[in-house]
Amino acid sequence: MTKRFAFILCCAIFCASAASAAGKQAAQSCPPDFAAKIPEIIESLSSGAGWNAMPPEKKAELFRENALNALAGKGCSADRAARSYPAQAQLIFSRELELHQSAFAYGQRARAEFYMGGEDNINKALADLEKAINLRNDDDDSPWYRGRAMIYLSLNKYREAVADAGKALKLHPEDMESRRIRADAYAKLDNYAKAADDMAYYFKHVNCPVCAEGASESSACKALAEHNKDVTGCKNLNYFTNKKRRTKSSFR
Repeated sequence: MTKRFAFILCCAIFCASAASAAGKQAAQSCPPDFAAKIPEIIESLSSGAGWNAMPPEKKAELFRENALNALAGKGCSADRAARSYPAQAQLIFSRELELHQSAFAYGQRARAEFYMGGEDNINKALADLEKAINLRNDDDDSPWYRGRAMIYLSLNKYREAVADAGKALKLHPEDMESRRIRADAYAKLDNYAKAADDMAYYFKHVNCPVCAEGASESSACKALAEHNKDVTGCKNLNYFTNKKRRTKSSFR
């Protein structure tokens, strides 16, 4: 099983190199005994007025907010925690799920597990995304389909990636990252016509210059260039050929 994993969100990218770096950063920047803080947070919240009468989902949200603030400062988002402090974020979302099971918490725990890296954690991430999709108590399942599609793509399960990206696009046709993921999977399946259609749509509608620049060098664009499929927005074959030469020379 490949160790190279990516979970791309527009302008907030999950990637294998970041997974390793983020894990090291978490170990260096966050106290290793953060797990001990979680019972303290629960104890502090439960002693407050109204806690016992609070609905489970509200308790979970309040706990998450306080735990993320304790982890990385006021206003720390779930996405940022999963990216920068994956091991600690996994603990937070696990405790949140004990208070209330939601697709959001399962999905965010999957992100943290993704960033932690390793085969076991990737399998846990897939299982959590499955739970997020099946639970369906959130308004939008498309991020979880998109995330699972990207995992499948990284694991060379291209048909599964096409299927999940398609489900995300059915919910949100303007989800540019799902379209890009599907294009990469189509290219791996040698379906260059559909890959070209997806990339052409992507470049026409994406509203993120940084994302578009990154996509211009995607595996789909490279495959299309190598098979003489010109798509406006993709780098041309000369670019990829020269890039390969530059890469080789850098290792001399």
